[in-house]
Amino acid sequence: MELLIASDKLNRAGIYYMEDKETGSEGSWQSLLSEAMLSMQQSQNNYRQLLQLFAHDERPEFIALKESYQQLYQGLTELGQGLLKNNNIDAFFEVPIQGFQSDFTEKYYRYLQESENNRMVMDSQLLSSLSSAKQAVIIALVILLCLAFSVWLGVTRWVIRPLNYIISQIHVIAAGDLSRQIEHNAFTSREVRQLADSIYQMQYGLVALVNQVRGGVDLILTGVNQIAADSHRISEQTQSQTLSLATTTLNMHQLTERVKQNSLSADQANHLAIEAKNIASQGGDMMSSVVSSMADISAGSQEIAEIITLIESVAFQTNILALNAAIEAAHAGEHGRGFSVVAREVGMLAHQSGHSALNIKRLIENSSTYISAGAGLVGRSGDNLHAIIDAVIKVTDLMAEISAASHEQSKGIEDITARVGMINEVTKLNAELVGQSTRASEVLQQQIFQLNQSVARFCLPTTVQPPQRINEEVAVSF
Repeated sequence: MELLIASDKLNRAGIYYMEDKETGSEGSWQSLLSEAMLSMQQSQNNYRQLLQLFAHDERPEFIALKESYQQLYQGLTELGQGLLKNNNIDAFFEVPIQGFQSDFTEKYYRYLQESENNRMVMDSQLLSSLSSAKQAVIIALVILLCLAFSVWLGVTRWVIRPLNYIISQIHVIAAGDLSRQIEHNAFTSREVRQLADSIYQMQYGLVALVNQVRGGVDLILTGVNQIAADSHRISEQTQSQTLSLATTTLNMHQLTERVKQNSLSADQANHLAIEAKNIASQGGDMMSSVVSSMADISAGSQEIAEIITLIESVAFQTNILALNAAIEAAHAGEHGRGFSVVAREVGMLAHQSGHSALNIKRLIENSSTYISAGAGLVGRSGDNLHAIIDAVIKVTDLMAEISAASHEQSKGIEDITARVGMINEVTKLNAELVGQSTRASEVLQQQIFQLNQSVARFCLPTTVQPPQRINEEVAVSF
């Protein structure tokens, strides 16, 4: 077809070339010439491919078609080269392209007719072969249907029915009924028997597992109930301890305040004891001064007593002198009367002086006695006062120790209060943890109960035989 197209384009290019010569135009035919040359090149490529495909075709029609093609191709090549290189159309009149083309067309249609005849012969042969094959296929299909029916019967009898029975048993097991056992006889295949054996082993394992799970769930449930009860008791005890610790903390705070007050009171008592000590010390000093003064007074009384004794002696001697003077006056008579009066007056004065000195001596002796007694009392008072001072000093020391102990006790009680507060916080935390443990125990109880319900849905056999190699086979006629 490409070669015929090239022939048409070359003819048109020649016509355009002649028109350009008459009109003076140029180039209108060159594009057609280029297209014709491309069509010829494409035709040559197709021809080579055809030769490769029918390299062994020795039919006369095909050989004549090849020769006619070569003749037409060479003629068209001469036309194109003459128009392209020589720029004239003489070759159009020298080369009988129309004859070549008619010959090629005739041989081409002859080749097509021969090919059609061959195709019809081959079709008839193919139809005959297909008819024979159809009969063979029908016979084979009938045989295959018989075989398939036999296989279906065998598979149904030996595989499907046992498998359906096994599937029903699996559904029963899946529903939780483990009490039904697979029955066996000798009417099944080895593979199905192995499957039944495996399912029976699985069922036995499930029964053992469910029994173990039930026993474990019962034990766990008992333990969880005990844990829950213990958690409740611990929670109640922890709450009671929390209340007790709160009360203890309050009491400790009150005791701390009281101890602080006692410490302040002890400080005040210590201060007062120190003041009493100072006052007692001052009293002791004063008593020492009084004792010293009383000693001085006693010494002065002794001196006065000695002076009074001297006065008595003087009065006694004066009285003796007055008596002597009276005696001498009596001897003198009238001349000694005046001297006698004086002597009598002097005697009276001496007597009065002696009497007064005696009274004074008695008073001084009484005073000395009183002063001695007072000095003794003052001495004893001084001793008592020193004892009081010693006692006050001891009391002061004791009060100082009590004050220091009160301060230490206050610090200790504050430390105890802080530790009790920490214990209270720890107890509260323990109460929270116990509450969480109680809630966790309740959740675990619920989960164990749900697990127990899940396990309870399985129906177990009263007695279970351990799995053995099953020599019987599943029945096929259930």
